Amino acid sequence: MAKLAWESIATARIGGDHVRRATLQRLRQGWEALAFRPGEKIEDFAVRLSILMQQMARNGDEDLIELRAVEKLLRCMPKYTQIVLTIETLLDFEALTIEEVTGRLKAVQDHKEAPPHRSSRRRREAAVHGGAMAGSGGEEQEGRRLLLVQGAPLASARRQEGQAQS
Repeated sequence: MAKLAWESIATARIGGDHVRRATLQRLRQGWEALAFRPGEKIEDFAVRLSILMQQMARNGDEDLIELRAVEKLLRCMPKYTQIVLTIETLLDFEALTIEEVTGRLKAVQDHKEAPPHRSSRRRREAAVHGGAMAGSGGEEQEGRRLLLVQGAPLASARRQEGQAQS
């Protein structure tokens, strides 16, 4: 009787292993195909990556470590090439976690999505134009300001030429 019980457990275990291996293969395909979707937030992608990593570990993947997950996260960030290169060259991969890399990328994403401060733009323009701010701004006004700033060296050079000839 005990032998029969052990045989049925062994048979069930073998069937469970087959199912687990098949599931793991499907999850590995998902890992390889994992990509950053257009418009997706960095933290949403990191959550998808973490969930997939946990599912793979639950199904017996012993090769998946945090380092591989961080590398995968960085490979999937085409919009943030510069910050990815900085992370890869300046930081120790052995010590990085998905959360730390996500936080760094999120800071860059938030900075890119932040609206420009109108008051700081006006201060910059005032500094360039010596405080003279006529009108409310607009493309035509902005174009004139740009021409004034770019034309200033030319006008200065012409004045110097005129003084040298006199």
